[in-house]
Amino acid sequence: GWRSEAGWVERAGELTADYHAYIDDIATAGTGTEGDPTYAQVVGAIDRLSRPGDYAVSAAGGFPGELNNGWRAKGLDSFDAEYGFSCMGYEISGGWGAKMAMPDREVIVFVGDGSTMMMNSDLYSSVVSGHKMIVIVCDNGGFAVINRLQVNQGGVPFNNLLDDCRG
Repeated sequence: GWRSEAGWVERAGELTADYHAYIDDIATAGTGTEGDPTYAQVVGAIDRLSRPGDYAVSAAGGFPGELNNGWRAKGLDSFDAEYGFSCMGYEISGGWGAKMAMPDREVIVFVGDGSTMMMNSDLYSSVVSGHKMIVIVCDNGGFAVINRLQVNQGGVPFNNLLDDCRG
C-alpha cells in the first residue's frame, strides 16, 4: 500500500510527458538525410498503429535503441530486444519463436537488410509452418551499423555495405 509523495508522482508524470513529446517529435519529423525515413520514424509509424498485445522484436543495429525509446508498451510483455551481443539474424528467428509461443498476438519484427540476409530462410519456414508475423525490413545498404562502427574506430569500409562489394 506504499505510495510515493504526490509531488514525486506529479513530477514523474511531467517528465514522462516531456520525454514522450521529444520522442514523438523525432518519430514524426520529415525524412532522414538521404530522404528515407529514419529508424525512429519507422518505429513511430508502427507504434502509432499498434494495439495492446502487439509484440515487437529487434536485435542488431540501430533498432534496439530506437525501439527502446519509441515503442510505447500498451501492455505487459510487448518488447524483446537482444542487446548485449547484437545478434544479427536473431530478429526473424526470434519473431518466429515468439509467434509460436504467442499465436494469438501480432508479432512485429524490426530488422535491417543485413540481418535479413542472414536468416532469410526463417521467413520461409515461418510461413510454411503457419506462424504469421509482420516483418519490417529497412534497407540500409547492407550492414550499415557495422560499417559506421568500423569507420568511426579509424578503419576504412570493407565489404559491409553492398556498394563496397564486387558484383
